[in-house]
Amino acid sequence: IWIIAGVVVFFLLLLSSLVVFSGAAITLTPRNQDVSVDATFSAHKRALDNQTELSFDIMTLEETAEKTVPATGSETIHQKASGEIIVYNNYSAQSQKFVKNTRFETSDGKIYRVQKSITVPGKTGSGSPGSAVITVYADEEGEAFNIGLVDFTLPGLKGSPMYSGFYARSKTPMEGGFSGVRKIISDADKQAAETELKKITRDKLTQRVHQEKPEGFVLYDDGVAVEFISENNKASDTSVAQVAIMRMRAVLRGVIFNKRDLSHYIATKTVDNFDGGAVNIPAVESLRFVLLNKESISLNDAQSISFGLSGQASVIWTVDEDSLKEKLIGTKKSDFQKIMGSFLNIERAEVSIKPFWKTNFPEDIKKIKVTIVEPTS
Repeated sequence: IWIIAGVVVFFLLLLSSLVVFSGAAITLTPRNQDVSVDATFSAHKRALDNQTELSFDIMTLEETAEKTVPATGSETIHQKASGEIIVYNNYSAQSQKFVKNTRFETSDGKIYRVQKSITVPGKTGSGSPGSAVITVYADEEGEAFNIGLVDFTLPGLKGSPMYSGFYARSKTPMEGGFSGVRKIISDADKQAAETELKKITRDKLTQRVHQEKPEGFVLYDDGVAVEFISENNKASDTSVAQVAIMRMRAVLRGVIFNKRDLSHYIATKTVDNFDGGAVNIPAVESLRFVLLNKESISLNDAQSISFGLSGQASVIWTVDEDSLKEKLIGTKKSDFQKIMGSFLNIERAEVSIKPFWKTNFPEDIKKIKVTIVEPTS
């Protein structure tokens, strides 16, 4: 009795495991074709209202680096201080013109002049004085004329009723006045620092661009351009400055293509009688890409590009797994090859159904598993 019971339990367990692990496993080899690519193509910048054969996008990254550089050089500077003042007309409702070199004087006698004629509007109807913002320059060179915010008079009007009606006040400090020898970065040091900063920023961008490239897009090295912008590369405006801070900003712009779109575009140009189906070129990144007229175009505002592509590629048709499973649900195993024949993008297909005595595909789509094998050349 115990032996019979054990055998019954064994067969029950075996039957239940067969039910639990039942299903269909399909192995597919998609249709594929090896092609040779060697031609010049064109693409247009992607736009929602612009449908083109092939579109591209621009990927943009920025990096900044700085370096402290000894100010070993020197230059003799003779420079006048300058700044902005507001000139007021509280004299009359008529505008007043002042000629070039009109003087403005501080309370301690420092003279600043305009370098072109100016016109100050008259008083408004409410009695508020008219005003104009102008730039004035010190009468003499040197740091003594670097001053803060002060009031000004117009000495040329002294002795006339207009003297008290026209006056000025600082809008900005007077700055930049200097006379003497000032430390600067030598040309050799500047060039060496710029070369180093360019390398630092370029290396950082080169590392980032492949890491941050959007998923599903293709970027070629020759489709990348880096622009360098020097920033604030000056020593302090004093004769005792010993160092200068050099800053370099680098902007990388790279042409990127949607991999699916690029694969389809290449197939239309290389596959005879292409059926227009969905395809993929797994190693499309390995093709040799040359951006034409790279030196004369700006990727910042380019609306179209021309490029060369060359190399060997394998075009593989894409299989719609969900559509395939839907057609197989509940069908006879004997109809499998007939159904596969309706999928022109499948080259070879094999099926295994468990348990072995089952002659139909499962009714549950989740029990149909599809494995796609990449074709071998």
